[in-house]
Formats: sequence, C-alpha cells, structure tokens
Amino acid sequence: AGGFLRDLFQCAVAADDLDFIFKCGGGNLVPWLFKVAEGRGWPTKKKINQHDKQTRFDYVAVGKGKMKFSGHPIGSGCEGEFAMNTLLYDIKNAVVIDPTGF
Repeated sequence: AGGFLRDLFQCAVAADDLDFIFKCGGGNLVPWLFKVAEGRGWPTKKKINQHDKQTRFDYVAVGKGKMKFSGHPIGSGCEGEFAMNTLLYDIKNAVVIDPTGF
C-alpha cells in the first residue's frame, strides 16, 4: 500500500487505487477474495494462464480501472514493484512500517 499511504501522509490526498503484496501464497487467499467480491456484486479482474486458460491465483483486482484494489502474493514475481516508495501495514499488530526508516 506504499503509494496510497505515501500520498496520504505527504500530500493529504487519497490515491484512487491500492496495490498490495500478500505475505502468503495465493492458492487460498486469492480465490476467497474473488468469492467475497463477486458475492457482493463488485467488479473483479482475473488473469488467465496462457498455457491452460485457467484462472491464475497470483493476482487479484477488485474494482474498475484505476479505482481498484489489486494485489499479488509473495513469490509471484511482482515483489520488485514494492521495493521503492513502500510503506507496509502489519494487520496483526496494527502498525505502519517504513522500511526506509523515515
């Protein structure tokens, strides 16, 4: 949630999208997130595996266009996207973590 939190703290402006990385494999969490979103009638975006045409569980997006929540589980190859300008939120301990130390 780096860009969203950074913009909120620095500029007092809320961004229009949230990007997350999950500290888990996507096998259980991503299908659950899709089920909850679809059950509430929220728009979702799924990525399809080019080889077998099955839904990939290394990405989830809920919302439309830039007005969305999207995320990847750790190990999906998208961790570099979160290496700069990143703030972390520890949901277990309810704290914001700034790995840069600022």
